[in-house]
Amino acid sequence: MMTPRRWYFLSLFFSAVLVLLAGALIFIIDPLAHYRYPSFYKPGFIAQERFLAPGIARNFTYDCPVLGDSILENFIPSYLDNKMAVNSIRLLLPSGSSYELGKLLDIVIKTGRAKKIIYELDVDSFLGEVDRKHKIWELPLYLYDDNPFNDLPYLLNISYLTVLVPKVMLANLFNTNELSKNTAYRDNRALYSRKKIIAKFLQVQRSDPNLDVETSTLEKMKKSFAVNLLSKIEGDRNTAYIIYFPPTSILAWKYAEHKGVLESYLRFKKYVFAKTSQLGNVQIYDFQDDEKITHNLDNYADLTHYSSDIDKLIINAMASRDNRYLLTENTVEERLDNLRRQVVRLDISQLE
Repeated sequence: MMTPRRWYFLSLFFSAVLVLLAGALIFIIDPLAHYRYPSFYKPGFIAQERFLAPGIARNFTYDCPVLGDSILENFIPSYLDNKMAVNSIRLLLPSGSSYELGKLLDIVIKTGRAKKIIYELDVDSFLGEVDRKHKIWELPLYLYDDNPFNDLPYLLNISYLTVLVPKVMLANLFNTNELSKNTAYRDNRALYSRKKIIAKFLQVQRSDPNLDVETSTLEKMKKSFAVNLLSKIEGDRNTAYIIYFPPTSILAWKYAEHKGVLESYLRFKKYVFAKTSQLGNVQIYDFQDDEKITHNLDNYADLTHYSSDIDKLIINAMASRDNRYLLTENTVEERLDNLRRQVVRLDISQLE
């Protein structure tokens, strides 16, 4: 007859065995490519990007990573590969702060694979404290470091086993778009609408700006840039860097004016150029004052996210070193003044 004590210890033993088996299965399949590039199945771009990006950066093959926030969703790596003769990979963190992107950049630099790094610089990502993280979306730091002793949240996460592993297997079974670096995370063209974007802008404009002035001070943005990007570039002088200011819509800049941060943003852009232009391994491109792009709201899903056609224009400009977008000492002030004039003079009715 089994005593309660014996039943307790047997239950404890079998529970431990099940936990170990689950952890072993996660380790072997490794759905986030945390330990290795998958050898017996095609890796899928299925998990939330914040969880998948560090594994891609650490274990995939590339020589030209492209880092940024969700603005990169329509960036097509194969188009970049063809235009610039590189092997690129897209590493994006939705609403990523400069601190979070800096953690990802650390992994890229440590691998030593990158010959060229392209960094999509969204000014908003440098707001706040140097170590600011997204308030809602977790950054799983246990996936970003090299400490094997804190991997238990990965190995023993039941959702990885019951949700993510089946998704990866099904994607392989049916060969879905999520297996391609070119089609994963793409948005729906049906989302693009001039009327919807203008309506959204008018809605947010009527609301209280609700911006903590302290988070948007120029000095804090400079400090965040110095710690989370500039210092890393300065320590990686053998790698070529291309930084570009993405062509967010003119309404995004009009909203910045509404919030009272337009001048801080423009001065920050000037600061970024001043600090990087003398390094020798950095090019900076600015697409934010091109009216043909930023005023054509039919190419936008919201105030900041644009179509793959615009991404192709960006890639073409970088590949050809297009002087219309490449910032120099002689053009930086003129370009910033041009953007300022566009924002101040903008008549929303002309866009409708």
